[in-house]
Amino acid sequence: MTAVALRPHRQREPLEWLAPAPLWTSPPFPTQPWIAELRTDDFVHEFLGVLAGAGGGLTSLAPQHTVDGAAVTTYRLFSALRHRYNLVSATLACRRLGLPDHTLRSDRDEKVSFVIHGAGDDVAGVVDGEQEYPVHRAPTAPGADFIPRTLWFGYLPTPAVTDSSTVSGPYVARLVLRYDPGCTVVSAPSPWFVFAAPRDDPDTPSNDLVNGVL
Repeated sequence: MTAVALRPHRQREPLEWLAPAPLWTSPPFPTQPWIAELRTDDFVHEFLGVLAGAGGGLTSLAPQHTVDGAAVTTYRLFSALRHRYNLVSATLACRRLGLPDHTLRSDRDEKVSFVIHGAGDDVAGVVDGEQEYPVHRAPTAPGADFIPRTLWFGYLPTPAVTDSSTVSGPYVARLVLRYDPGCTVVSAPSPWFVFAAPRDDPDTPSNDLVNGVL
């Protein structure tokens, strides 16, 4: 009789989405993705520079305009025509001691994206056939634990609207990891956001919501 060594079954490592690692202070770490606002056409390089330690850190990139009357913090996001570029970001970590970054595995066909949902009908997953937007990986400077990390970020697209229309909302964004057929790891929802109408002036605050109702 010939003995055959059997390959042990590999248990899936639990993964989770957390707020970007540069925002971590002490555990438990926040789980909400971060929305950043940049104001130059070279916004990707500026964002990468902040992650590397330049400027005032990610907190300095929080969108400057919020919506009056909202029951929760709701960002008012302007389009590239107003020199505003908005990114959503988060860290994908392994749920074990030290929360090390998870590196995508090609053998499991792992892919990362993000989705945008209406805040009123948000689901903790991906609806069949809905638009998934591309996400990119970027290195960050070592944090309080002195460990260099990476985060994932994606560009929040501005809807195609006419000058006379008002864009509905609010919306949330969720980052998504897909691997092996049928498996997903979805982040918590981002902060709420609404898109400004094309002719709105980003330097003139205006009310979109009254008591949290559009």
